[in-house]
Amino acid sequence: MASRRSNRRKRQSRRVAAPTAAERIALYLDLENLLYEYRQAGEWEDAVVAVASLVHRLAARGTLVARVASGDAGIVRKLAFALDGLGIRTHVHRGGIDAADQALLRMLDHDVPMTCGTVVIASGDHAFAPSVRRLREQGKRVEVVACQGAVSAELYTSADSFHEFLTIDQSMSQLIPLKI
Repeated sequence: MASRRSNRRKRQSRRVAAPTAAERIALYLDLENLLYEYRQAGEWEDAVVAVASLVHRLAARGTLVARVASGDAGIVRKLAFALDGLGIRTHVHRGGIDAADQALLRMLDHDVPMTCGTVVIASGDHAFAPSVRRLREQGKRVEVVACQGAVSAELYTSADSFHEFLTIDQSMSQLIPLKI
């Protein structure tokens, strides 16, 4: 019985800030991490649909006060116009290992709007865990969106919640009701 209470307290302690109807959300996308499978398959239109699905789900919850993405020149060249149509500012990093992560980490350190209550980080990389903890200490709700099986344990446990980044098939099934 004592262990149940202890587990319940642990779960309750993770609920730092609950989302509200008038939620103000900042979205940060690591394009290289989030869209790896789409890039490997050359399925750029499907990648845009999947990102659009994420943006629309977040917009249904509240106001997106920041929409920022980082990636290498190749991925940004393929997606910049489509992402701009979704209101996402894309930034090309200088290249190198974890360069997209480093660019987004700088933005998370300096550019998160003070008025936002929820920060959504679309990446599964462990490098974001310290920033997630810092943002939570500042009273922000932090959610992680990543592909199934591609989120680090450290990042997963640091965030308030985790959401699976939906594949094109999953995204479309949410938009188009199936008739059998």
